[in-house]
Amino acid sequence: MSSNGDLRSGHKANFLSLFADTYPNCCSTESYPTECHIIDGAALVNICKPVTLMTFFDYAEKVIAKRLKSLLENSM
Repeated sequence: MSSNGDLRSGHKANFLSLFADTYPNCCSTESYPTECHIIDGAALVNICKPVTLMTFFDYAEKVIAKRLKSLLENSM
């Protein structure tokens, strides 16, 4: 959110209480079975730091693939 071009700081989670009154079904905490997962590749790369790896192949194989495997295993 912004005001006169200046960004305001805050947490997106604070908006849930505002939406819950207007849209009662938007804030459900129920878990539903899924048929697919959508993974934001750019976010995944920013989450997984390469640390001491020297090549992109090492990074993809040892960090990204490991993280993807973990995400998918924990979601089943």
